[in-house]
Amino acid sequence: MPDRLHDLAAASSAEDFVRLLNDLRNACGLSYRSLSRRARARGHDLPTSTVWDILARPALPRVDALRAFLDACDVDAAEIANWLQVRGRLASRPGPAGGAPRQLPPEVELVGRGEVQRMLHSWLTGAAGPSICAVVGVPGVGKSALAVAAAHRAADRFPAGQIFLDLRGHSGEPVAVAAALDHCLRALGVGGADIPESAAARSALLRTRLAAAPVLLVLDNATSAEQVRPLLPGSAACRTFVTSRNDLRGLAATHDVRQVRLEPLAVDDAVRVLDADPAEHDRALLAEVAELCGGLPLALRIAHAHRRAHPDQPLRLLRDRLHTDRLGVLEVDGDPATSVRAALSLSWSALVAEDQLLLRRMVLHPGPVIDVYAGAALAGFAHGQARRAFERLAAGNLLRPEDDRYRLHDLIRQYAAERLHEQDDAARREQATGALLDAVLAAVTAAMDRFDPHHRRLPGPGVAVPEPLVFAGPVDATAWLDRRRADLAELVRLAGARHPGHAVRLAYAMWRYHLRGRHLDDWLSTHEVALAAADRLGDRTARAYLLGSLASAYTHLGRSAEAIAYYEEVIVLTRAAGDVPLEAIAVSNLGSALHRVGDLAGARVRYRAALGLFAAVGDHRNEALVVSNLAEVSLLLRDHAEAGRGYARALAMARAVGDPYAESGALIGLGVAARENGDLDEAEVHLRRGLAVAAAAGDRHDVATARLELEVLTLRRGDVPAARRGLAGALVLARATADPNLLAAALNHAGDAALADGADEAAEVSLRQALELAGDAADVLQQARAHQGLAEVLRRRGRPAAAAEQEHRAAALFERAGVPVATGVAATA
Repeated sequence: MPDRLHDLAAASSAEDFVRLLNDLRNACGLSYRSLSRRARARGHDLPTSTVWDILARPALPRVDALRAFLDACDVDAAEIANWLQVRGRLASRPGPAGGAPRQLPPEVELVGRGEVQRMLHSWLTGAAGPSICAVVGVPGVGKSALAVAAAHRAADRFPAGQIFLDLRGHSGEPVAVAAALDHCLRALGVGGADIPESAAARSALLRTRLAAAPVLLVLDNATSAEQVRPLLPGSAACRTFVTSRNDLRGLAATHDVRQVRLEPLAVDDAVRVLDADPAEHDRALLAEVAELCGGLPLALRIAHAHRRAHPDQPLRLLRDRLHTDRLGVLEVDGDPATSVRAALSLSWSALVAEDQLLLRRMVLHPGPVIDVYAGAALAGFAHGQARRAFERLAAGNLLRPEDDRYRLHDLIRQYAAERLHEQDDAARREQATGALLDAVLAAVTAAMDRFDPHHRRLPGPGVAVPEPLVFAGPVDATAWLDRRRADLAELVRLAGARHPGHAVRLAYAMWRYHLRGRHLDDWLSTHEVALAAADRLGDRTARAYLLGSLASAYTHLGRSAEAIAYYEEVIVLTRAAGDVPLEAIAVSNLGSALHRVGDLAGARVRYRAALGLFAAVGDHRNEALVVSNLAEVSLLLRDHAEAGRGYARALAMARAVGDPYAESGALIGLGVAARENGDLDEAEVHLRRGLAVAAAAGDRHDVATARLELEVLTLRRGDVPAARRGLAGALVLARATADPNLLAAALNHAGDAALADGADEAAEVSLRQALELAGDAADVLQQARAHQGLAEVLRRRGRPAAAAEQEHRAAALFERAGVPVATGVAATA
């Protein structure tokens, strides 16, 4: 290569050396990726990320990486030897010497760091507290800029000098302890001949010199506590900043350290970095750009530089480019040191192989957070191995711990995704995704076995995993499902695209959890994905199971016509397949759907048919539920004695099979039957027992129902003010269930209480809301009740004709349902 391109004899620093390497690459006209490919073709290991490492920071590259780089640039053997000789000279050169050091780099203006800057200034200028402050955080978050800015503002408090030392913890070869001590001693005026040979003696001499006068040290970009400890002053009059991407937990174990974890900027502050005085119409776009930059000051400043370089370019174009090539946009041409990708590549290069594997495989998980169990499945690790890797990545601020899970910053996720596609081929990615879905399906199945031991599984073999999760009980299982509900929905959608069998089983496994928690959106969305997957597989059995579950969701949403159609299809499918247990469930649930729309005669026929089917297959749990449903029909028909006998039978059956959900429903029914029969004390006993059982089981729907019926009981006792207060709380619980039928009933009861209190306007508001809701849900009985209440409102206002019209509508609806009109005011279900 021409000598003019690399005047090595004149190179006097690592910065000069790296600049010459950049000149060499530019002269060769090679991209980073091309360099990597050429080096590989010549037998070297030079990944693209290592090329970034070599050219991005003012640090001497490793000898093997330098050889590979030069060979890829077609430098001959003699010239390579020359480069290596110069590198060796620069690596062994002494540091600066003499005088009171004033080594702080230029200060940059900080945005959004006012509070932490005030805290650091107080620490620097105060006498109390630890003498060491560690500023830690993700790459690009502004740790060095914060430390330098704080040091500048307090520099006059340290007249003996300010020492700045880049320890190059994440930029090629970290500065050796002996070399770092040499730098500090020479900065304090120690001559080369007076510097001891051993690192221990140098460290002792440094403490001696620092004890003479207060000095401020900024030890930037540290890699470990071991690198920092020998550089620390012994005098409390000195102050030391340490910045690192690692948490430096070992340093905190041996020294009194104030730790400042620097977080990405909030959106408003990030927007100010992009534009100090944005036009109003640009604010939303700027906020989107700030989000795409992850709130990282480095990324934001690069985006700001793009805007200044192209002032006529629309902001939306920058936004669109960030969406399509975020890391490619977040760099400045010709300046590899100003690059988010380069900053991340340095952290990546410092990771051990198994941490790199876990970090890149994490991006296969669709959620923003991931736990040790899922991470172990993706990486193929044992749980203990995965936990240690997660802890190391968190200590390096590449992950953020959140309870028992870990969150990956968006830009780190982008970089890890690049490395995943570079290092893991499609087959390995699919294998890892399959392992994740196996592990999650096994965990969900284990959780559901604890959550509801009676839950029905899809036919077929389960999945076996090396280290299955074990749940202590239903509370533990429910907490696990609650924390991961959003992730589990995303995993079903992920499986639906390429792993349809997993989508089917995972969605169906959770349906009773969604039922109890009334997670209707997740229930519907996951089952629609799973149903499409079952159809692609041609699995009619899975289709029948999923249709039954979807029909149950539609029933609870008040979409009765769709629910009835689905149940009827399930009955056809199950009869054709000879699946009597599932047929029995479908027939029973069809009865419930007809019950909700007021077809009590049709419901009773299906309930009785289902009883025979359940008895035939020995399903006593579902038999108890159907007996309870038949008792409710008797209650609506004013046969209180028959209703009481039915609920009592259902209660005994529920207790015999150990089902708390069926037990709570039977107890609540017994309470309502007793109340309607005039036995208010017995009613209260049953309702409170039902409430306790439902609460212990975590059944939000039965808790809301029991609370509602207890407040109706209070109204029956004549304590109208207390009933109105209680019904307000019951309404909140009913809304939380997302059950339109229950909410319509609660609104009707609130209207009754308001009428009893003489609050006619409030009554009308509640009753009209109930009428609208019940109409949308095709709930005939609650529509009739609302019309009855509105008739009373109109009578009190002196509008008898309008009242009569409401009464006529109520009577027609009650007649349609086969319910005596006089019972309309009492029925809740």
